[in-house]
This record gives sequence, structure tokens and C-alpha cells, in this order.
Amino acid sequence: MENNLSPIFCFGETVEDRRANNHLNIIEQQLKALPKKGLEKIILAYEPVWAIGSGKTPTINQIQEVHNYVKQLYDCPVLYGGSLNENNAKDIFSVNGVDGGLIGGASLCPDTFYSIIYEANKIVEFKDQK
Repeated sequence: MENNLSPIFCFGETVEDRRANNHLNIIEQQLKALPKKGLEKIILAYEPVWAIGSGKTPTINQIQEVHNYVKQLYDCPVLYGGSLNENNAKDIFSVNGVDGGLIGGASLCPDTFYSIIYEANKIVEFKDQK
């Protein structure tokens, strides 16, 4: 941050935390590691540990719950990562509070990555028209 970089701070729960309904507590504890100064330069990314590279994706309600919770705590962009792909991008980008995506393996295939960008742009255009 001292060199004008904008770090992406990833956070997320394990499947055990989710099943125990302790996911929001775990996420809050992780976010406490954020510095008090310079928060405006930080981008947050919700990446449920159990979804990364697994092909499993949280439900839209689960994504919205976490993003809304984090937005109550911090005023900064919150991306979604964790098995985001061309098949679920439209639904995920439509979630209130999701400010974009942190694309992992799906970015390795140009056609797939283009499809995700295309869906994101359609959502932005729709929101701009409102």
C-alpha cells in the first residue's frame, strides 16, 4: 500500500464453518486483520474455501448474505471468487453487493473468460439504465 498498490484481501470459510453456521464469525475474524489506515485502497474478495477449484458454488442467497454482511462492516468493493464461471456469472454478478469477480481457473480459457466478461458488462449496462 505504501507503493500505491491496491491489495486484494481474500476471505472465506471452510465447509465445516459453513455447516456449523459459524461462517460469519469466521469471516469477521479474518477481516479484523485489515489495516485501519488505507482501507480505501483495499479490494475485498469473498472466496469460500470449500468452493475454490471445486466446481461447487454457494447459493445466490449464501453469496448475498456474506456480501451484505461485509458491506455493513466495510465501505469498499467486494468481489466474488470461488468457482465463478461462464454458467453462473450472470446470476452471481446480479447479486446486490457483488462488485465484480475474482476469476481463477475460468480465466485460462479465452472463450470462457470472454463469456464471463460479457455477462458482467450486461449486468453493468442494466444497472446503469435504472
